[in-house]
Amino acid sequence: MSWACRIVRNNRIDDMKGDGGESGAGNAILDVLRKSSAENTLVAVARWYGGKHLGGLRFRIYRKLTSEMLEKIN
Repeated sequence: MSWACRIVRNNRIDDMKGDGGESGAGNAILDVLRKSSAENTLVAVARWYGGKHLGGLRFRIYRKLTSEMLEKIN
């Protein structure tokens, strides 16, 4: 599972992320959180191998899912 979060603590924002074996996936999610100025938000994306290599497409999917989720909660 890949994840990223932005948490406000002591008047500053702490950014954290984890790739869960998908190198760069946490960064893709965190980029969207930063661009949307999200605060106190955690996004986790679970993905399992379905027999098809997605290559760079997977990062577009992570970004799209994150953007859609943020639109729904705002």
